[in-house]
Amino acid sequence: LAARQAQKLSLLARSAGNAEFGPCYVSDGWDALTSPALATVMVTRKLSSGHFVPAIALIDRTCLGVKNAFSREPMFESDLADLVDEVGSAQNGMIRCDPLVAQSIVFHAIEYARSLGFEPHRDFPAALFGPRPAELLLTPWHTSERPVYISGPHDNVPAVLSRLERVVGDGGFERIDPLEFLNDDDDDDDDAEMLVHSPLERTVSREGA
Repeated sequence: LAARQAQKLSLLARSAGNAEFGPCYVSDGWDALTSPALATVMVTRKLSSGHFVPAIALIDRTCLGVKNAFSREPMFESDLADLVDEVGSAQNGMIRCDPLVAQSIVFHAIEYARSLGFEPHRDFPAALFGPRPAELLLTPWHTSERPVYISGPHDNVPAVLSRLERVVGDGGFERIDPLEFLNDDDDDDDDAEMLVHSPLERTVSREGA
């Protein structure tokens, strides 16, 4: 049943990818320059029926690229608003953005990740986010002198670290483990909880590199 549903969503994504963009969103605070952070990006395509097809991706801009992703079946605008609230609940909410902003965040991250040998998550609905625009906007953390890996509870951490060591060498990258902050009684707890308990981290796991 799960495989059949996945195939259905994949076919829907390819078909809906030809439709015009509907509302697009990114997690509030995505443009902070103080330190890299995971960003959640949502794009939608508007069908002729008036329904919207949403696609959501958890973006690691300084290492893995599209860390997790999924799409949903067509929904009414009222249901879309509920989904935006749900996805943004573990962070500071979602803010509306231009489709090119959403695409720039995602495709910059994909290209950086591929330079390290990481491909987008297997469920990434590329047709709904693409095609890649000829020119992308310069977004925060679209390039990094050295990889910064923000590990998640479902990552194959040894495999990711092994890949990084092969590509950039031991000591050539930085690792941030949000779980370490959960043991501290300071203001970093809220950020750590957001990363560990993100809806995308709960529902979709990334296979080893």
